Amino acid sequence: MGSSVVFGSLFFLLLTVAAVTSSISMMQVGLSFIEEFMGLKRKMAVVVQGFFTATGTFIVAWYSGNLLAMDTYDFFLGTLCFFVSAMVMMILFSWKLGVDRGLKDLEDSSVIRIPRIYRFIMKFVTPTLLLAIFLAWLAQNIWVKQAAPIEALGRGEHGAVIPMGFLAAYALFLLFITMASGRHKVYHGPR
Repeated sequence: MGSSVVFGSLFFLLLTVAAVTSSISMMQVGLSFIEEFMGLKRKMAVVVQGFFTATGTFIVAWYSGNLLAMDTYDFFLGTLCFFVSAMVMMILFSWKLGVDRGLKDLEDSSVIRIPRIYRFIMKFVTPTLLLAIFLAWLAQNIWVKQAAPIEALGRGEHGAVIPMGFLAAYALFLLFITMASGRHKVYHGPR
């Protein structure tokens, strides 16, 4: 019985360390984006990212009574946006960049060669399956039985509307700094 308390405490301590380091690494992506596209120094980028993080955290804390704000964030960011970004990346890699060109870049400094069947899988099978799964998910969560955040948005509940407004404002901010930067990097392959 005594060792279970020690190992349980150690497990949750290590889990906390893993969560903190994962959060830092996820924040780094936003910081790099803000630094690069806004041309800000590191300290100012931390202030900008900190503002958005603190605002989003405040919204969750303020509307935490029935966890609707957190559920709204989780539904749209953790489920919908996660899937949509995977689908967009797969389509851009397969169709815009080109599977052959992309896999050639992957194999340039690799010892392992990627089998040719993956070209077909990445170009046709994966986007088709992702689209089918997405349509089934839409049918299940939007059209047939609405998920709680969708119902709350329909009723105009502040716990869902305000987080969605914040997400929309943040997305517009990121879009604006990307478009205004004038430094869109176009991938031209290895040089």
